[in-house]
Amino acid sequence: MVVLVDRNMMLTPDEYMALMRLISSEKESEGAREQAKMADAAKPRRRTRTARAQDKKLSAAFKEANRRYRKKDGSLRSGRTQGDIARLAHRLRRRCDVMPKTKNPYTGRIITVSSLVKVAPVGSARWRSYCARSAGIPGNWKTNSSSKNLVQRRRWKCDYIEGELRLPSDQ
Repeated sequence: MVVLVDRNMMLTPDEYMALMRLISSEKESEGAREQAKMADAAKPRRRTRTARAQDKKLSAAFKEANRRYRKKDGSLRSGRTQGDIARLAHRLRRRCDVMPKTKNPYTGRIITVSSLVKVAPVGSARWRSYCARSAGIPGNWKTNSSSKNLVQRRRWKCDYIEGELRLPSDQ
């Protein structure tokens, strides 16, 4: 706070003391605010689940980028820098090259999926729950051979439902 004072202005002792109290209380409040900021800065914030998931993906992307741009002895390939590795890692993460892949049994192509969790044994509670949940997903996935839901249901060996595309081996 900047106060412009006229040099010819005279203060009474009471006014002077009131002004000094105001200035000192302002300094105290600023100090208290700075101490509170320091206390908050010392305590780390808990990372959200999505932030932790992104960290894992970026870590995997950096491993892949380092594998591509480094020699077997660990040194950088000629003409490559750490910046190149970082750029490639971020591009890989955006493109999801580090995402799990599985084979589409209908087309024979390798596709990227969001999750390759361990398939539960057929007949278990987890298997029944997954198959019931995935059967209720709306949309045209039952007739679309490129549908990720259909591919995952075949991975889990879920029973066919009415209208669902069958594999040639199951007809």
